[in-house]
Amino acid sequence: MSYYKVAEKTDIDRGCVVQLDLEGFGLMLYRDEDEGFFCIKDCCTHDNAPLFGGTIEDGTISCPRHGAKFDLKTGEALTMPAVVGVEVFPVKVKDEDIYVGIEE
Repeated sequence: MSYYKVAEKTDIDRGCVVQLDLEGFGLMLYRDEDEGFFCIKDCCTHDNAPLFGGTIEDGTISCPRHGAKFDLKTGEALTMPAVVGVEVFPVKVKDEDIYVGIEE
């Protein structure tokens, strides 16, 4: 696994996500209220549409197309029409830098 610097802590506010394009992967980086950083694939498993731009509430994101909800930390599908979770990627924080791991 290779880790890539994707952002600095100051690039993302608490409770928000940023969209990333990393080595051809469309990803979303989420910062929770407790300073944790989490990364999931930016793709609804229901219809393969981007999740970015969906409503963020209580650590979840709703697909902007059909409303399926996913946990931003675990990728778990929480509501229909999605029944499969989204892929998650490991995140490391070193000083002010944020890194995401991608399998080679």
